[in-house]
Amino acid sequence: MAQEVLRHSDLQDIQTYYMREPASGLWLLEYGNTFVGLIAVDATQTAGKANKGEKRKPKTAVIRHFHVEENFRTANIQDDLLAYAVDNAFERDLKLERIEAFDSPLVPYLRPCFRAAGFELDHHTKTVGILRWTLGTRYLEREKWSKKSN
Repeated sequence: MAQEVLRHSDLQDIQTYYMREPASGLWLLEYGNTFVGLIAVDATQTAGKANKGEKRKPKTAVIRHFHVEENFRTANIQDDLLAYAVDNAFERDLKLERIEAFDSPLVPYLRPCFRAAGFELDHHTKTVGILRWTLGTRYLEREKWSKKSN
């Protein structure tokens, strides 16, 4: 999994990549000079053209990177960081309809964070390891986000 992350095109020129779409962004959270966490939202995914008879795919952004240092997780700062990124994405691009995130039981603080923010399980992607951990994709629709923010 780490190899996939490190080879993705967003890491070749971070600043240029995350400036291509208004809903995209990479945010670093620091407390003084101490790194707390980061989140990256990639909205360069385009709404796919539907083939004849298929529904049009909604314009979707993806949370590519999301990490909070262990010392800060008990304060649930990850919830604030996620809320900031999601609010920013939906407010900057009114055509953005959905945000997706990958979750894993191997990163235990993320699943409760996504659930608290209203993300729902879309589908399981694969199982990994000898204990067969289930990885998945979660999503948050604009409509649900709008109801929650009002």
